[in-house]
Amino acid sequence: MNFTTSKRRDLKAVANQLVRHIVDYGLDNVDTDALSFTKIDEDNLNKCCIEQPSLYVFWSVVYAEAQANLDKAEFELEVYEVEQDAKVRELNKDKKVTESAIKRAIQNTEEWKRLKLKAIEARKIAKTYQSIVRALEHRKDMLTTLSLNKRIELETNINIKEKQLEEYFNK
Repeated sequence: MNFTTSKRRDLKAVANQLVRHIVDYGLDNVDTDALSFTKIDEDNLNKCCIEQPSLYVFWSVVYAEAQANLDKAEFELEVYEVEQDAKVRELNKDKKVTESAIKRAIQNTEEWKRLKLKAIEARKIAKTYQSIVRALEHRKDMLTTLSLNKRIELETNINIKEKQLEEYFNK
């Protein structure tokens, strides 16, 4: 499958809708046609084999972007925690404050909760894309197996036909 910029944009839009739906509602409600790119058409293995690298690269890039967004969200949360830790310690420098009390004070803020939820959401999206990439890895393995089986079947049929012809002419 030769992806033009337009097709790539369309596929990315479908991907974003699919992931948004999965994140919001779970896999139980996903239209299986939305996952049709992971299916194998046994009657057209050549087409599937040709499409496989493009699909894999596309979804791997999308997954890498999602993973980068997760890393950014987690980094943002860590920076906030470090900054707040310093502020809490400064405000309580005359008192003895335990690590758990500092941690609770930080985690009790609305900003920490917002950043934590953002990181959780980014993790869900990244894991969903990771699953799609893994599905395409399984698809590759199945394409390899099915192609090999088809080749063996064809070779067997050729051998049978050759034997039949040989028997026919040797009569």
